[in-house]
Amino acid sequence: MTRTTDIFDIKSWLFMLGLPAVLVACEASGPVDCCSEIAEVDVLPARAMVLSLNDSLTFKAIPRDSRGIAQTANTVGWSSSDLSVATITPDGKAIAVGQGKTIIAASADGISGSASLEVFVPPEIESYLPGQSYVGREGYAEYIPGELPVVISAPHGGDLKPNEINDRTYGVTGADRNTRDLTFRIRDALIDATGYAPHVIISHL
Repeated sequence: MTRTTDIFDIKSWLFMLGLPAVLVACEASGPVDCCSEIAEVDVLPARAMVLSLNDSLTFKAIPRDSRGIAQTANTVGWSSSDLSVATITPDGKAIAVGQGKTIIAASADGISGSASLEVFVPPEIESYLPGQSYVGREGYAEYIPGELPVVISAPHGGDLKPNEINDRTYGVTGADRNTRDLTFRIRDALIDATGYAPHVIISHL
């Protein structure tokens, strides 16, 4: 009987000693802290584009504390800086209403974050005329139709460096200034030899 009681007492002490340790471990290991003050709000996607009117895109707001840990806000408010470009619903759905750029902002507990949204509707072209230049959005790319079943491409060598496109190179960056000139020389040579022009695609980036 005494031996049984001793074993019971040992188990009791182990339980009493182990329980606080378990509680402390659980408290320290979990990243969730519902009571932390919101320090910033991430809005995702940070940059987006819609290619037709009346299309919609839903943004997501992630409140975070000063440690970067996601928090839960009581309410999140949404706004669009230009309602002629896109409207925004209370649940973060942006609806394209006109071409242009706007800032989508989310606010939680007085802290705001934002993302950029562009509405770009490509022009409808019924037919491409040989020799005429067609330039894409922001002048990044240029297409000159031809008659020959030949395509000449100048994929690099431009001087445009938009902030919305990351630099894909590392270290020293240089531009090949002869790419565009060489492309048109080849085009002219084919015209002289055949009487017809090839298709040309030029990147101005």
